[in-house]
Amino acid sequence: GHEIPMLRQTHAENIFKVIQNVKKEFPHILIEAHDRGVKPRHPLYYQHNLSHSFDENWGFECMWNPMQDLLSGKATQLFEYNLAYSIPLYLHINENSDNENMLQFWWYASLARHLGIGGLSNRQSAKYKALKDAMTLYKKNKPFFTRGKFYGISYNIHLHVDEIDKSGVITAYNLSSRVQKIDVHINLVKYGLDVNTVNIYNGINQKISTIKLNKKSENISQIEVEIPPLSPIIAILQK
Repeated sequence: GHEIPMLRQTHAENIFKVIQNVKKEFPHILIEAHDRGVKPRHPLYYQHNLSHSFDENWGFECMWNPMQDLLSGKATQLFEYNLAYSIPLYLHINENSDNENMLQFWWYASLARHLGIGGLSNRQSAKYKALKDAMTLYKKNKPFFTRGKFYGISYNIHLHVDEIDKSGVITAYNLSSRVQKIDVHINLVKYGLDVNTVNIYNGINQKISTIKLNKKSENISQIEVEIPPLSPIIAILQK
C-alpha cells in the first residue's frame, strides 16, 4: 500500500525499485531514466549515485522536431544541462529534419553522449550520404563526445577535452542565415590542453583548413574561422 495521495518520494522510490531490480538481474544493460513525472521536479542527479542505479538521463524530448528545437532555442536546455551535470544524456533524433550541412546532427552529437539516429530510409538520397559523411568524422572523434570533459565556451561554441591525451574538439554553430566569423580565445592551461594545431572540417567531413594556434599570450590561444549560414564547423585540436 501507499499514502493517499501518494507522496512524490514514494512515487520516485517505487520507480527506482524497478530500475534496481533490472540492474541486479542484468548489470551490463544501460538504463535511461526520465524524470519521475511529478511536479515540482526532482533534481536530475536524484538517485543516480545509489547502487544499481540508472546510467543516463533523458534528452528532454528534443527528438520529435530537433531542428525546430535547435533554431527556436528550446534545445539550449541540453547545453545548460551539460554545464551542470556529467551524467550522460540519451537522445534519439529524427534526421529527416536536418539540413544538407548536418547542423542538427552536430549540435545533438555534441550534447548527447548517447545518440540515436532515425528518420532516413532512402539510402540513395543526398541527405543520407551527408549523414554517412558526418558519421565518419564523428566516429573518428567519438571518444571526445562520449567520454571527454565538456566545456561550454558559449551556447554555440562547445569544447570537448581528452584529459589524458590533453587534446580536444571544438564544435561551433552558425544558427543564422548569414556567414558568421567567430573568434575563439582558449586558455590552454584552464582547459588542460597541450595542442598547437587545428584541423577544421565542415559538417560533412570536408576539410576546410589546417592552422596553427595563434598565441595571444602565454596561456591564451586564438582561432578565427568563418562559418557558412546554418552550418557547423568541427575543429580538431592536436599537437
